[in-house]
Amino acid sequence: MAAFTDTLFQIVAVLFPFILRTIFITRLGSEYLGLNGLCTSILGTLNIVDFGVDAALKYRLFKPVSEKDWKTTGVYLNYIRKVYFFIGLVILLAAIVVMPFLQNLIKSDIPSGINIYVIFACYLLQTVLSYWFFNYYQLLFYANQQKNVVDLSRMASFIVTYLLQFIAVYKRHFYLFAFMQVLFPLVFGILLRCNARRKYCEIILTGNLEEEEKKSIWKDTFAVGLFKIRTISRNTLDNTIISAFLGLVILANYNNYSIIAVVPYMMCMIITSALAPSIGNYQVTESKQSIYHIFTLTYLLQLFVIGFASVCYYELIQNFILIWLGIDFILADSFVLIFTVQIFFVCVSNYFSMLRETLNLWQRGKWMAVLEILLNLVLNILLTKLIGLSGIVLATVLTVAFINMPTDFYVIIKKYFGETPIWALISIILIILGCVGSVFIINAIMTSIPIIKYWTYLIKIFITFTVTVTVLFLALLPLKTFRELIGIVVGFIKKHDKIFF
Repeated sequence: MAAFTDTLFQIVAVLFPFILRTIFITRLGSEYLGLNGLCTSILGTLNIVDFGVDAALKYRLFKPVSEKDWKTTGVYLNYIRKVYFFIGLVILLAAIVVMPFLQNLIKSDIPSGINIYVIFACYLLQTVLSYWFFNYYQLLFYANQQKNVVDLSRMASFIVTYLLQFIAVYKRHFYLFAFMQVLFPLVFGILLRCNARRKYCEIILTGNLEEEEKKSIWKDTFAVGLFKIRTISRNTLDNTIISAFLGLVILANYNNYSIIAVVPYMMCMIITSALAPSIGNYQVTESKQSIYHIFTLTYLLQLFVIGFASVCYYELIQNFILIWLGIDFILADSFVLIFTVQIFFVCVSNYFSMLRETLNLWQRGKWMAVLEILLNLVLNILLTKLIGLSGIVLATVLTVAFINMPTDFYVIIKKYFGETPIWALISIILIILGCVGSVFIINAIMTSIPIIKYWTYLIKIFITFTVTVTVLFLALLPLKTFRELIGIVVGFIKKHDKIFF
């Protein structure tokens, strides 16, 4: 059920922003779109003040929830509620300090007649309310392996908000569009609150944690925060740097590619999101050896999906942007190549981040995260000045590939599970070789097919899907664990053949 609702939510999360972006470009223009992206990025950066406290607290909820100790659960949720209120207050004050400097973060292209401070205030209100309006209840559902409740609530909130934003953009009311952002945390919070009261009426948010427990939480929170800063330095900070160095139009074009990149990220997140609650529960009830076996299987499954998604993105994105928006919005092929490599490595990193969270391994390797943050920031600025837009993507690729991934391999596979990470490295090499081979084969086939307008693109989609699945399958087939994974998948399909056939 969780996998189904997560897939449904991810489809909505991709489809609705895509439709909205299309209307946005045609009705308002790239400058407005770039301003929208900049405000989102600034507040995403300010979200650093929560320092990942939710991840540290989510881990502690697994045990009382699995034991149905609702009194202890209520104490934790009461503490989380207070922390969230404080975080929202700090973000509010920090944003007020940042507001006078907004003009300095935009190189050019500010839409005429638009007060950027009013727009920013709307986005700020959305962010603050997401902490103040019952958001903390989602941690309860995650801990009880009921992520589907969170997904359905978020999906309903998305639909309500986006439908109203469609109307606002179509009518060219940018102020109204920005104000509609506020609806999302309100609807989401109300739905979470109603579901929590209905399913967990025994839980009362009262009581206080012991001081030692609070110290332990904030010790983990500090470590989680370093990893969160790392993620921000990869994502939201990029938009701010692009706006400051290259302008809002370039930022809007970059975000056109980023929003489609949500599709491969979505494909990978379906697996990690479905696994996280289960592994979090297993680490309380099962042996480390059992968890390691699950890890080996899901790691290969994730690599297969990551490889498939990356090849599809690389092969199909340029034609898609051309059909969707036109030739004026196409970016260089060199950028697409580097951006695809970034998708691949970040997806692998996200998988290991899920393991860190569910196994509470934030204390290990945290200073390497600091090194990655600093190096990524320096490379972002230097490479953007040297080679433009591709530079900011290349910075992420270099830091993830040479700092983040080796650290995760060592901390999780070597130190936590006590196993050699060589097999994991070999698996990635095989997938990369499979991706490169798929690209060469697909391009070789396409050169012999005459161009027949949109039919050529449909043919390319079919060829890309077929070739990539086949080549990646053959690339991983020598691995014993992958053959075991195939047996599990085949057995699952046979068991549920009425659903599939």
